Amino acid sequence: AAPKAKVYTIEGCPNIAARAAKNFETLHLPNIIQVTGNFDTVLPDVLKQMQLPDWVYIDGNHRKEPTLAYFEQCLQFADEYSVFIFDDIHWTPD
Repeated sequence: AAPKAKVYTIEGCPNIAARAAKNFETLHLPNIIQVTGNFDTVLPDVLKQMQLPDWVYIDGNHRKEPTLAYFEQCLQFADEYSVFIFDDIHWTPD
């Protein structure tokens, strides 16, 4: 839909990341930048690459403290037009 847009994705599971990479290639989606690794470790570098996140969809660690930490990290790079979406916020009781 937006071939000039850059889409960053972080996947912690190498097997899922490999499958996703094949799908991106099959669908001719070269604008997707996939990073495989622990979210806590790779998020800071991904944010530096992005510089300005327009749309952030967080569906990773579902515990309260890590999710808030991810939000705080992303917020440092965001502007007033950035949109944040959090998936499965009731996954854990905290």
